[in-house]
Amino acid sequence: YKKSIIYLKDLPACKIYNNYYGFIKLIVDGSNHIIGGTLFAPNAKSMSGEIAVAVRHHLSAIELASTPHIANDYSYAIKLAAKKLIKKK
Repeated sequence: YKKSIIYLKDLPACKIYNNYYGFIKLIVDGSNHIIGGTLFAPNAKSMSGEIAVAVRHHLSAIELASTPHIANDYSYAIKLAAKKLIKKK
């Protein structure tokens, strides 16, 4: 498996909401399908559904990364974590 971690301190949303703690971790299997993740963020409860849907429907990192996300929200870290997985060999 492969994993990627994005720290929320690197997001524009942190400046907006003045919260600089947390991270998003995504895990994919050998065929690059999302098999899980960890959310440690101020609004993790509302973001967890996206990871659950990705796991349930066997979405790949490419599919998750190509899904539109709002750039000034913490959920943008999910997109960035998926993009990071695409770049990993």
